[in-house]
Amino acid sequence: MDYTKSEFWAQQWATFENDFWVMLPLFVIIVGGVWWLRGKLYDAQIAGLKEQMVAIEQRFKFFVEGLDRAKNDFVDLDKQFQIYKAAVEAKGRDASPEMVDVAMTELKRENAIMSDLLAVAHRELEVSSRDPDKVKSFLNDRNVQS
Repeated sequence: MDYTKSEFWAQQWATFENDFWVMLPLFVIIVGGVWWLRGKLYDAQIAGLKEQMVAIEQRFKFFVEGLDRAKNDFVDLDKQFQIYKAAVEAKGRDASPEMVDVAMTELKRENAIMSDLLAVAHRELEVSSRDPDKVKSFLNDRNVQS
């Protein structure tokens, strides 16, 4: 049986036209197989997209936690500044300038951390092409204020 000859295909077409019911089970099997394969491919694609969403949400959670740590560190820095301010008010010119240097160093460090976190979060937002309203609601759900 040579599949390249036109006589073979003409015979097959004539059989299909005359005895459609004979070919119907084969047609149903082929359509069912294609439908099943399509479903499997879409399921795999959906699973991959869900994994990407989970990874992106984990990154945002990491950024939110980093922002929370930075806020807590900023509160600690403010407390240190208030202590220094009280010392300056009490001692006047005899207050320790090292406390100012430590506070400034901490402020620079916290500023760098906050800038890095915001830059990476912004880059992730652009790369992930997520809806900005969803990201805002995600951050608001975790009580993070911009």
